[in-house]
Amino acid sequence: MSQEASEDALFLEITLTVFLIVVGCAAFIVARPIPDNAFEPLGAGFAPRAISLCLVGLGALNLAVRAAAVRGHIGRARGGDINRRLIDAASVLVLTCIYVWIVLEKAIPFTFSTGLFVTASMAVLFRNLRRVPIFAGVGLALGYALKLASSTVFFVDI
Repeated sequence: MSQEASEDALFLEITLTVFLIVVGCAAFIVARPIPDNAFEPLGAGFAPRAISLCLVGLGALNLAVRAAAVRGHIGRARGGDINRRLIDAASVLVLTCIYVWIVLEKAIPFTFSTGLFVTASMAVLFRNLRRVPIFAGVGLALGYALKLASSTVFFVDI
């Protein structure tokens, strides 16, 4: 990887990390007024607040690690060269939006929609179509495990 491509990838990673920190802070602010349940030690507001704090903490940790790697100026725009990582990130973002819509509308059973989402995401990110059956197995297992855990542990029907 050339020096310029490496700097562009670092700039993209730092930009996305800052975006995730902002999203985590916004989620915490939105989840803060959710009341805790008097009958459970971990009420309804605990999970979104904990997840948002984890997102902010991990983002800050990533920034701290990557800040040491920043040298000189970061990434100049290259004319006509499209960054593959940016396309991959945008593709996974679109897949995630479609997956969330499918889960909300219950258009496909949860196990299969999760299997399709994981398979498509892994195929895009790993760029290896020969391993699609393995990705599908992982996705279906993950979908089944999440459905089982949500119905038996959290008593939520998804």
